[in-house]
Amino acid sequence: MDEILDFAKPVFRFLLWQLIWLTLLFNVGRVSLLAITLGKYPRGNLQPKDQTIASTFGLAIVFLVWLSIVIFNRLQ
Repeated sequence: MDEILDFAKPVFRFLLWQLIWLTLLFNVGRVSLLAITLGKYPRGNLQPKDQTIASTFGLAIVFLVWLSIVIFNRLQ
């Protein structure tokens, strides 16, 4: 049983990483960057640097939305 768990933990961590960071945050960041730059960035084939920028920007957007919700709820 321990061998199965030792194998399943890294696999689950990898899948979670792929799902959250590379899919969700990348798409949020990409859509946000396209909206802010009026469709000029990122375009075409994305380099790994562009993917990192879009994912980091997506993380910042999610954090700012969460922060605004927290501030709004504290004012109530």
